[in-house]
Amino acid sequence: MEEAYGDLLWPHDPVIGKRLIETGAFSEPRPPVIVTSGTSLTPIFINAEKAGGDPNISKFLSEHETDGPAIAAHAIDLMYQDEGFYEIIGRLSEKAFCLFEKSEHRGKRRAVSGGMRRDLIFSAPVANMLGVPHITLYKQEVGHPRERDRAETIHVDGEVTSVLQGGFYVVHVADLLTKGSSVADTDEMSGRRVGWAPMLRDLDCIIEHVIAVVDRQQGAGENLGRDGLLAHAAVVIDREFLSRNAKDGETAAAYVENERGWTESYLQKNGIDVLVPYFKPGNPKLDRGIKFLGEYDGFLKKEGLDEGLEMAVKDRYEKPLREIVNRR
Repeated sequence: MEEAYGDLLWPHDPVIGKRLIETGAFSEPRPPVIVTSGTSLTPIFINAEKAGGDPNISKFLSEHETDGPAIAAHAIDLMYQDEGFYEIIGRLSEKAFCLFEKSEHRGKRRAVSGGMRRDLIFSAPVANMLGVPHITLYKQEVGHPRERDRAETIHVDGEVTSVLQGGFYVVHVADLLTKGSSVADTDEMSGRRVGWAPMLRDLDCIIEHVIAVVDRQQGAGENLGRDGLLAHAAVVIDREFLSRNAKDGETAAAYVENERGWTESYLQKNGIDVLVPYFKPGNPKLDRGIKFLGEYDGFLKKEGLDEGLEMAVKDRYEKPLREIVNRR
């Protein structure tokens, strides 16, 4: 099987790349938007879950925010309903199978893992196609010493157990990699390692590989490497991909090559209007705006943009920016 997909068609798998374009999973928002981590504005956006073919997937994920088995079942149904999505899962499964077979741990029990929520659109169907258990990982609570109550195993027969029995050799399947912090990171308050990989290892599982549908090329490979993890992406958002698929390839490439520099340049040229909607009271994306302020507070002050943002937010929402941020 390795000869089929192994490393030969990656990181620019033509079938998966085409599917991302056809389903609108790759888009170029104008004006740009703040990325989930708050580390930049972006003129390109990836909603990889759209590759599943469900036009209402965002609503479904929101309605089943804490229900891993429901998301997994829905994703598996999509695989069997949509020929294009089935082919994507086949290619991801080929890669996972190759990684299982090449490992020195290939004799161990195998499992595929995915983190809530969007990973499950791909990880659950891959586990189903390979006939192995699926491990659903939930967001961690800061300060929780062990995460056994935050993981579920969906067994091959469909049984769901809330307490994971360790001893699996796991390949993690992700929808999207940016910096890789969801997979492995350090909690600033406690100093402990957090993320999907530390959770799995804490549960006596072995994890060495992460398969991503898309890698935005923003440092995930290097960051995960520090945890002994290898990242494998079917599609990499680099100059080659953008030159073929982006409407404004130069703008997109400039962003990918220097996200912070591009963000600062955009704000210098266009001002802070793009930021104001994120600070609408009750806005579900308020957290992105707060993170962005933490990243760019010094820059905004240096450029004299901070006062303009405060005035614009107060004029539009009739509340001071500080009050909105503190009451999130």
